[in-house]
Amino acid sequence: MTTNDAITIYNRHLSADRKETLTPTVIKYASWYESKGAAGAPDASDTSTYKVRIPYDADQSGKTYIDALSYKKMEADKAKAYWTIQKGDIVVRGECTEQIASLKDLTSSFSDVFVVDNFSDDTIRGHSFTKHWRIGGT
Repeated sequence: MTTNDAITIYNRHLSADRKETLTPTVIKYASWYESKGAAGAPDASDTSTYKVRIPYDADQSGKTYIDALSYKKMEADKAKAYWTIQKGDIVVRGECTEQIASLKDLTSSFSDVFVVDNFSDDTIRGHSFTKHWRIGGT
């Protein structure tokens, strides 16, 4: 796997008072792929599909990956030591550590941003060279 970029994933987390926060995790040595396409209708906009693969041994900013269900159950302060992948999270190409409140905050500053709509954890079996997380979105 060619690792060509750093990415930042913003994980959504609800606090006990139901306030949503977006916590960034910079991951270095990820594989970023963008497929640009044009919509068929004349009045439709161009679309891009993104695929990111994160090797199991990538630099995860000192955080540990946990599954989305365990992440949701944690208190907000404890969750800051972990990262996860879940639908609705935001992925940015590059290193971005600023606190944000919404997707709009990022799209005004970065051109390569997408919302996670599919993912898989391929770290369960296989050789250490092939273990990875795959994230996709538009």
